[in-house]
Amino acid sequence: MKICGSSGNYSNIVEESMDYMYGDANDLGTMTVPFQGVVLQVDDETKKKMTDWLLEVGLVEQASELEEITLPYMLYSVNLDGIRQNTLIFGGMTLVGLVLLCIGIFAPDKASASSVYLELKETKIGGMTYPLEQLKALNDIIIKGNKQEAHNILARDFHVEPDYASFVVENWSEYYY
Repeated sequence: MKICGSSGNYSNIVEESMDYMYGDANDLGTMTVPFQGVVLQVDDETKKKMTDWLLEVGLVEQASELEEITLPYMLYSVNLDGIRQNTLIFGGMTLVGLVLLCIGIFAPDKASASSVYLELKETKIGGMTYPLEQLKALNDIIIKGNKQEAHNILARDFHVEPDYASFVVENWSEYYY
């Protein structure tokens, strides 16, 4: 609780409040004390305890008098020093989280696209890796429907066994993208 002022200020506030409550003054007074906290509605249990105490010490004779001269609120001290700092820290952390989320959502698409692009540059046939550029002519032959000629080229020029060459030609889309 951060309250500025001396105990004399509190005594003067209590005296001015008592004068007002007993009808000796028309206003609550002019003394103030800076206070750091919040104003909250008094819960029923606290309100009953305050009413009982004020009746016991004789400040009021009936509970209805208390309701006429008071409001059902209390000051609760709260340390507000760190709230601004915490707000900035948590706001920054949220912003960083959102940026990372966006990166996580959008970056994998780019990464997978680039890895597919890298994979498209070469392929393996019969244990050997060939650049796709080298297979372009073979691809054109297969697209034209000359599967037997493609089979012969694979067996002769790429040294692929005839049975495996037939398999490659039939499944060409897995080798040439």
